[in-house]
Amino acid sequence: MELESAEMLDQQRLRPSAVPVPRKEDCIQWMAHVWANRALHTAVADGFWKTGQANALDGSQDHRICRESRLFWDESQMWRRRAEVTHDVNVEFDSGRLAWSYNDVDRLVVAFPKHGPRYDAVYSDEGSDEPDEDASDFGLSEDHDDDDNGGGEPAVAASECSIGGEPAVAGCELPLAVPLAFVSMDSAEADLAHDHQHSLDVLRVVLDQARAVGQDALAATVSHAIVVQARRCQGTKRTSDAVARAMAGNHISAVADVAAAQTIVAKADAEAKRTRRTLRQMQEEQDRLQAARVALQKAATVVECLDAVKKFETSDLGQGHLTGGTAEHKRNRMQVRERLRRRFPPLPAEQQNDWEWFKPRWDQARLCRLHALNRNAWGAQFKNEILDLLRRLKEGDPAALSRWIAKQSSDYLCMPALRV
Repeated sequence: MELESAEMLDQQRLRPSAVPVPRKEDCIQWMAHVWANRALHTAVADGFWKTGQANALDGSQDHRICRESRLFWDESQMWRRRAEVTHDVNVEFDSGRLAWSYNDVDRLVVAFPKHGPRYDAVYSDEGSDEPDEDASDFGLSEDHDDDDNGGGEPAVAASECSIGGEPAVAGCELPLAVPLAFVSMDSAEADLAHDHQHSLDVLRVVLDQARAVGQDALAATVSHAIVVQARRCQGTKRTSDAVARAMAGNHISAVADVAAAQTIVAKADAEAKRTRRTLRQMQEEQDRLQAARVALQKAATVVECLDAVKKFETSDLGQGHLTGGTAEHKRNRMQVRERLRRRFPPLPAEQQNDWEWFKPRWDQARLCRLHALNRNAWGAQFKNEILDLLRRLKEGDPAALSRWIAKQSSDYLCMPALRV
């Protein structure tokens, strides 16, 4: 675990955008390092004493049993059972009935006691593959490198046997039926191939990072270093076909890993973009609905205000002003006429179209027809006109407003210049 963690951290530092993947050579090297560690083997051997499987029968090593095994040992009183079995063996041996033979020893072995179907059931290993007796075992030999990208892939063609895009030397061609795992290569050649490939990978990563940050001088230096390292690799390949094959396999495997990682990143990026687009559309739709809700509330408020009763004084309608009052007084009179129209049934289509044209012109015409001494009383007269119409509506005359508009238009207003 420590060796693997160190390698993963190294790859993550050199290639932060790639997924750390250990190579098969690294896994083999780690396992060789683990198997060569005598301390691990010693610790495993001590486990047989700690679980009570290899302890002396005279009880001199019972103190080594610990943890869960110790609890089971004490609860089952294993020392008593061991003493009983040892006594039986001694009695048989002393009487001459027990000799060191298979039949005599097997006679003392009894069947395992029954503990119920839950514990005595033996399940077959249905998920395991049956061993292939016809398969040759030379693929597992120490003289062959297991670097075939899964053991079932076809060999690399001569056109693909290249490092860094350059063609390999003569002799690198492999038959299409021979996998890379069957290339014989000793430990020195494996280390050499690993070092060359690792150096090229590191230099390519540094070149990409230098170009990304705009360091042209550093990128040129690294490019030259890649060319030098590639020449060294070509010289090594000329001296060893096994190294050439291994480096070709490593290069193809690295390219496949990079392509797979790029595909995963592209899919994740596309999914993130779709998610952001969906969230943005949902937010825009929510804002539009909120704006429509606010507009609807405002419109409802306006309608409610128009339908509700509002109080006006004659001074609010321009009473006491010779010119009919200020613009505010005129707006109040317009508002009163609009409220009056809403109290009556809908007007005919012609009068409904001319309503906005009728309101200001009628107000100005009536004010101009008044005597100069009576113009300051226009607010009171306007109030009387409105009250008379409301009285007629209350008496059951829904067409009073329409007739009033027609009469006022003929008496005080000129016909418009154009009616379409």
